[in-house]
Amino acid sequence: RTRTNNFAWSAEIGIQFYFSKFKLTPAIRGTFLINNELVQDNATTPNYWAGTMSSLKTNALMFVLKFE
Repeated sequence: RTRTNNFAWSAEIGIQFYFSKFKLTPAIRGTFLINNELVQDNATTPNYWAGTMSSLKTNALMFVLKFE
């Protein structure tokens, strides 16, 4: 079970190459979640869903190609 609201931050760095008909921007982007997505099990019930997990966070590192 996960939370419905997540808060993340993203950072991107790249360089622009200008051609006669288009612009190409290769970049590296990172997206990192701030809060814990995991909803802990109720303390009075057996550990069924999240018994072995302490947190659940999303991290992504992407290579991006933009054509304009």
